[in-house]
Amino acid sequence: MSKVYVIQIPQRGGYKLDISGASEFGALQEPCFLNQADISQNPEEIMESLYDYFQDFRDGDFILQAGEHTLFSAACVVASNYVEEELKVLKWDRDFKNGKRSGGYYSEVKFKLS
Repeated sequence: MSKVYVIQIPQRGGYKLDISGASEFGALQEPCFLNQADISQNPEEIMESLYDYFQDFRDGDFILQAGEHTLFSAACVVASNYVEEELKVLKWDRDFKNGKRSGGYYSEVKFKLS
């Protein structure tokens, strides 16, 4: 079964992002960072944590796009070291009906590496 790797779960104003819908694509893994990690403050330590977190990442697994963008980018770079053909990312797409937001869904994006 595929796994969904979660870099961090954004929290704003006491609201925590619900990522349960991503479990449709695989088993949700515990987040790598439980707080709002800032890669600019300690990049070496964060990269080390990402390498540890992705050591079991394989073809068919996903990275959930959520949280700080630079941290997500670094996670993709690290994870690409553990797959051979493609890196798979889950992104949130908003669903609009009659010009109003009515929820959304996760969609898969594949990046060919070879």
